[in-house]
Amino acid sequence: MLTSYLLTRTVVPMLVHYLLPSEMALYQGGEQAAAASRSAGVIWHIHQVFDRKFEKFRAGYRRLLAWVLAHRALTGGAFMSFALASVSLIAIIGQKFFPYVDAGQMRLHVRCPTGTRIEEASAIFASIETKIRKVIPPQELDSILDNIGLPNDGIDLAYGDSITNGNGDGEILISLKPDHHPTLDYTRNLRSNLAAQFPAENFFFQAADITSHILNFGLPVP
Repeated sequence: MLTSYLLTRTVVPMLVHYLLPSEMALYQGGEQAAAASRSAGVIWHIHQVFDRKFEKFRAGYRRLLAWVLAHRALTGGAFMSFALASVSLIAIIGQKFFPYVDAGQMRLHVRCPTGTRIEEASAIFASIETKIRKVIPPQELDSILDNIGLPNDGIDLAYGDSITNGNGDGEILISLKPDHHPTLDYTRNLRSNLAAQFPAENFFFQAADITSHILNFGLPVP
């Protein structure tokens, strides 16, 4: 109701003020008076400029369409050649709709056995971090951040996407420097080595960079 009231009291009168004088001049004084009224308004000036440009574009499109219809064989052959040539791009651009982006970030979730105290979890995370530093060279490693246990404030848990469920649960955020080897190679290496050296813990990687978060719809799934 409020929107309708505002339209009838503001927008409609304003448009009437700018657009209808030319129509009234046409009714009262003929074509010349209407043309003079239209040329005097800013809106009609913009409208006339748009009409001229659009008519020019439409005339060019009509000429192009007439030429294409007159040279069907040439146009069809050119289109087929372009379509066949584009097939060769498969070897260059790949087949993924969203290509992988190496952002140099990893998000490793570590789940210790149920009932692990946070002090014990901290020691386990420190051992895992030491193993990570052995796999990733120091010149390529930027930072490692451990988030262990549940947050003290419930609002942090509500607005975050962490799936920690106890004191023995947490994640390790790994950031690499710009000049680094492929992140997927380090991910595969850590996945196999950590599972072999820490059989009591569970490991899985989650989406770490903003692109993977968006493609994953922000869901905290492995």
